[in-house]
Amino acid sequence: MIAIKDAKGSVLARSMLRLLWDASSQKPVVFLDRIYPYSLPSLLEKAIQAYAKEKAFALGLELVSCDLKGMLPYQGRVCSLASSSPYEYADGGEGVTLGVFQIFNPCYVVPSFS
Repeated sequence: MIAIKDAKGSVLARSMLRLLWDASSQKPVVFLDRIYPYSLPSLLEKAIQAYAKEKAFALGLELVSCDLKGMLPYQGRVCSLASSSPYEYADGGEGVTLGVFQIFNPCYVVPSFS
């Protein structure tokens, strides 16, 4: 989880960063899930995106999301491989999943490094 906290430790903004699988290219991708809250100041949203970009770059992987406007569509089929839990909640997976989910309409946040 990426979280921005105030001086008292209260979470001001957050998002999940997930390592998922592109079934089309057979490569891992980093997925930036929905950023909360929705009515977030632009500066905080950009800080979360910048941190996610740094992590993806450090791993040499592409960063995708489905919650950002104006990004180029990602052509791969992004999905989870499985979970140790029979149920998992994932915003990008459209809610409660059976441990495996697919991301519909992902978009690039960081272009390919290959």
